[in-house]
Amino acid sequence: MCDGGTINMTKRILPGRGINYLKPAILLIFAVYIAIRVPIFFSPANLISVISQGAVIGVASIGMSMVILAGEIDISVGAIIYCTGAIASEIFIETGNLPFAVLAAIASGALFGAINGFGVAKLKIPSMITTLAVSNILSGLGSIIIGSDSTLAAGSAYKVLSQTKILGLLSSSWIYLLLFAVFAVVICKTRFGRYIYAIGDNQDALRASGIRVDRVMMAIFILTGMLCGVGGLIATSRLGGTQFNLSLGTEVYCIAAVVVGGISMSGGRGNIGGLFLGVFIVAALDNLLRLMSVNVYMYNVIWGIVIFLVVLLDVLEKTQKTRGVRRISLNLNKNQEKER
Repeated sequence: MCDGGTINMTKRILPGRGINYLKPAILLIFAVYIAIRVPIFFSPANLISVISQGAVIGVASIGMSMVILAGEIDISVGAIIYCTGAIASEIFIETGNLPFAVLAAIASGALFGAINGFGVAKLKIPSMITTLAVSNILSGLGSIIIGSDSTLAAGSAYKVLSQTKILGLLSSSWIYLLLFAVFAVVICKTRFGRYIYAIGDNQDALRASGIRVDRVMMAIFILTGMLCGVGGLIATSRLGGTQFNLSLGTEVYCIAAVVVGGISMSGGRGNIGGLFLGVFIVAALDNLLRLMSVNVYMYNVIWGIVIFLVVLLDVLEKTQKTRGVRRISLNLNKNQEKER
């Protein structure tokens, strides 16, 4: 898969690439531990279940990967999923029209994403602050839609969207796989995808070349909102409705999936192909913790540690490469001085 069209010569010449091998080594050790401790985890039925359970995280992670590649962050992802799912459930309950509910979820997701994009691209408010504000607004709005009963039961007809089996996989899995394939092409093969990488790498240089960076940034957040709308549909149709706080906090898993997949939190670097593996690993860890019946409080502790470690590895890798580049530059300067 692509890496933004850039030629990374330092990958071959930088000394001390131990960090690059640390992630695979940790995963290998972890896989051996799982095979011994929870052998049922690797059964075909459970692995198919992992793909299905990871569909919501996967769809939302596609959007999160674009945002992070552009050097920004979106912590409203879970709230958009929650609110769009509530909107779709309510509309289906009132009208019984599934296509209308689908369109409402995606359109509302686009609207929420546009609000994020406007705050970041036009008003120049840091993405962390903008998306935090939007997250709080949508969390409250979603709860208002659900109402005092804390649930919205849309019925079994609503489950068709994500629970239909096709060639052994649930339709939710196929939706995720199709969207991943489409956006992998968009990010790797189109001008828009190159702009995403360029914004994260050097936004000022891109702006100096005449590209409307604000428009690209708006498009990134709108697409992320639409993907979260699809995630809201999958999450709610899986249950046949929605409930209080459903999918809030999904952004944590998305960030983990993106970083585990090899995309740098600093933006402009990363292979979108690794995102698929990152999503699977995150979904698998979630599945494993549930199989082991981990206490809900310990569950949150473990995920907090996971997020800290994956981001720490990303920072260490970036620091190592920066030091390597400086060392190479110094050696080149010394050689040039000797030649003079």
